[in-house]
Amino acid sequence: MSSGEIALVVRPRMAPPIVVLGLCGGIETALAAPIGYDLDYRADEGCLDHAGFVAQIAARARDAEHAPGRGEQMFVVRIIRSGEEWQGQVELWQDESPRGVTGATCDSVAKALALIVAVALDPTIALDLSQPPSVPSDAPLPRALEPDSDNAPERVPEVPRGGTMGLFGAGGVVSSGPAPRTLYGAHLFGELGVDGRAGPGFRATISRASTGVRTLGSGAARFVLTTGRFDACPAAIQTGDLLLTGCASVEGGVIQAEGLARGDLQSPDSVTRPWFELGVATRFSWVLADRYRLELFGGAAAPLTRRAYVFENPREVVHEPPLLVGRAGFGFSAETR
Repeated sequence: MSSGEIALVVRPRMAPPIVVLGLCGGIETALAAPIGYDLDYRADEGCLDHAGFVAQIAARARDAEHAPGRGEQMFVVRIIRSGEEWQGQVELWQDESPRGVTGATCDSVAKALALIVAVALDPTIALDLSQPPSVPSDAPLPRALEPDSDNAPERVPEVPRGGTMGLFGAGGVVSSGPAPRTLYGAHLFGELGVDGRAGPGFRATISRASTGVRTLGSGAARFVLTTGRFDACPAAIQTGDLLLTGCASVEGGVIQAEGLARGDLQSPDSVTRPWFELGVATRFSWVLADRYRLELFGGAAAPLTRRAYVFENPREVVHEPPLLVGRAGFGFSAETR
């Protein structure tokens, strides 16, 4: 046995040994307060679901608390089916060497991986051999999967676990209120996250949207809104790969209104005016392949510049922005660290 390796043998009362697990690293002192942890769990169809896996951990580590998006430790668990066998691995917090387990059933593999997580959360479990094991007596002995083994499941990409991270993306936007008709356009954005995905974030966005040529009253006009926006987002609620974020925003730019000689309009003209607004927004994001996000967003804002637009000849009020304007859209982005 190599230095620093601890062999743990778990036995049920009056039954032969069931599970032998190799755990590397020293045993840390257990904390008196509950230990919060986050879990990225994925398994092939027919296996234990996310809630069931959390329940297996809770049955062992009674002083640990599942805290999505705010856990002190992060565990990445993957279980796949390979022929007649099930293979699984778990990446422990701040440990570059994943633990691997194989078995005849997914249930036995999932329970063995849950035990590994529980021991990582509460090392005193390794000293209490009186607890009944989670793995059934007919389950095969778990064995570590070597990184270069043909039977080893593909190593999952590293999941961001806190610290500064960047986000860059683009998407479409729809705006209602600044112009007499809905504006459609695109936006580019960059974001800085202070403490991973669920921590505070700051986003800068550049967008441009247009109504196209629209018939208005006795004439026609086109409105184009070009702005820059800054969002401050205190925190996000994270559940697995889903994120819900609330933000406060300030936006500024210009709105161009161009009249067109149609119908009774004899003297078309154009004007460019400043545009400023303060608002709030909500984003719903779905993390794809551990690095990419697909998001939907919506929000409302109060314009600080509300000026009427009129046709001069004949004189006719075309539009005056309301007290509140709305915005919605989608985006696709990639994380950088």
